[in-house]
Amino acid sequence: MLANLAQAHVEESLPGIERLRACLKTGNYDNLPTALLDCLYAFPYNIMEDEDSYHAALHGLFFGMNILPFSERQELAGRFDLATFCGGRVCIIELKYNRSLHEAQEQADRKQYRRSLLVELDNMADATCIALHVSKSRDGEMCIEGAQRPVQDAQAQWTLLYSGQHGSRRRRTE
Repeated sequence: MLANLAQAHVEESLPGIERLRACLKTGNYDNLPTALLDCLYAFPYNIMEDEDSYHAALHGLFFGMNILPFSERQELAGRFDLATFCGGRVCIIELKYNRSLHEAQEQADRKQYRRSLLVELDNMADATCIALHVSKSRDGEMCIEGAQRPVQDAQAQWTLLYSGQHGSRRRRTE
């Protein structure tokens, strides 16, 4: 029922949904923050006030695109926020709200989320860890910034993702 509900609400009507789908299918995550921001902008500002709200919204978006998300999967060192398997690729997402991108990156590195997925990843063409930071100011401006690194190499450097013109793309939510 949840999948059908999400599918009915997402479909192709949300701005950015096709770009989001392309990011997940191709493994080119450069525009992921901008595509996510465009999709999330459709949600009412008054219900998007904490990390759990954004986590649930992403989970619903992925469900609506027929991309099965795994949320809060427990591992020895903790839980990653989200993972998606799409087109032979896996994307593990660590999400922070009104904190910092650096904090999301550090947590993903410290917790080594990839370890529980190593067996599943043996057949995956590509596996990426994505750190996302969603910020919303008091006056309603929203920004999503992100970084990526290969899952198989926890020592790899994080690469910043494009988040709009002039360093960030902001949207007013009120």
